[in-house]
Amino acid sequence: MSTPPDYLKPYADAMERHGPAFEATLWNSPEKQIARFDVIEGMVELTGRIIVDAGCGLGDFAQHLTDGGVEYGAYVGLEALPEFVEAARARKIPEAGFAVADFVADGRVFADLAKHDILQGHPIDVVVFSGSLNTLGEAGTLGVLERAWAVAQEAVVFNFLSTRHHRGPQGDKTAPAIRVDPVRVLEWAMERTPNVLFRQEYFQGHDATVAMLKPV
Repeated sequence: MSTPPDYLKPYADAMERHGPAFEATLWNSPEKQIARFDVIEGMVELTGRIIVDAGCGLGDFAQHLTDGGVEYGAYVGLEALPEFVEAARARKIPEAGFAVADFVADGRVFADLAKHDILQGHPIDVVVFSGSLNTLGEAGTLGVLERAWAVAQEAVVFNFLSTRHHRGPQGDKTAPAIRVDPVRVLEWAMERTPNVLFRQEYFQGHDATVAMLKPV
């Protein structure tokens, strides 16, 4: 097996230790994962929408929506590690498909998604990133978001670790995740749309979520 790029290596290493299990997704806890999902769900309309979950892991967001009764139009989860994709497919989540794709290395991933069987040529309404930008840093994060914004018909919503959390360095052990300045992210977002939602209170500033909505 070839050496994974730096942004994937923490996940590949965790996969070797745990297999395609929750621990390999590098979430702190299922409760914190669900809290982030709830924030995303509260910021954008997902009912009836074509959703792309970039960095879907085990498909937990699709399962969360299904369990909560959100009837999305279709869901496609993208994941660079094939072990995750196999495990997600085995869950047989309704109206959900999963594809092996590295949306960081391959700049055509989002543009080519219309060819995916489950989309049947339909455009992508919403692109979601939950935890999947954490190892990229600012430049990598904004580069990926730019490509997602180009294809999303309605919204791009994403979370990341914020530098504006007001904690001392002794209590800030986030590696391999990298903090990003939310002010810089918001400046970038508002250069593309005036319709920007921002939340950072749900984990006392540790985490931030941005929703970018296409102008109507």
